[in-house]
Amino acid sequence: MADRTPLPSQEIPGWYIKFQSDVLQQLPRPEDGMDKITALRWDRNQRALKQNLSSLVTPPKTNLSDGRLGIIHTFDIFVPDNIDELVKKQSGGTARIIPDLKIGQKIKVDIMMNGWGISTRNCINYLKGEDALLLGELGAMLVLKQALKEPLGCTWTASFSEENAPGLSHKKDYLVPGIIGPAYTNYAYKPRMLVDLEKEGLSFFFAFHDAS
Repeated sequence: MADRTPLPSQEIPGWYIKFQSDVLQQLPRPEDGMDKITALRWDRNQRALKQNLSSLVTPPKTNLSDGRLGIIHTFDIFVPDNIDELVKKQSGGTARIIPDLKIGQKIKVDIMMNGWGISTRNCINYLKGEDALLLGELGAMLVLKQALKEPLGCTWTASFSEENAPGLSHKKDYLVPGIIGPAYTNYAYKPRMLVDLEKEGLSFFFAFHDAS
């Protein structure tokens, strides 16, 4: 997933040019129902055209009061020089299976709010559908060290790993790594069993994407 930071007008990368081409190819043609009157209305109202296109193609944002699934905050983290040391410190072997990470690699992090109470398995399915990196405990550690300064709420926040992705629909005692709980004043890593997570509710989870 590309970086979402707005770019200066003089810097137009290849991925954005490709995106412009994709949008142009998918715009409705006359044979799809676009007519002259509608086209002229949009021509006279460029601001509304921009707002409507933006709402369709940019990541959805949501507020804490909305009570639905959506992105409430986005930020960047970077793979540190001591990444190998951090991996070795993983407790219980819960983060042995992680994507290949390179020192200095930029990772875009979305904090997702699960206001609809979507199941843990479906949250992971959502991340897989978004081609997200499942960094588990390691991802939670990087977020805590580099970005997260304030608590997220009154329940649990998850950073899922590939290792705990299979079999969640039928195993209630599965260890879910990378859980941050408000009961811990330093918001340190704390593993939870799936049965506890489902009982107490999952309010937030992290979505990681390669932005290098």
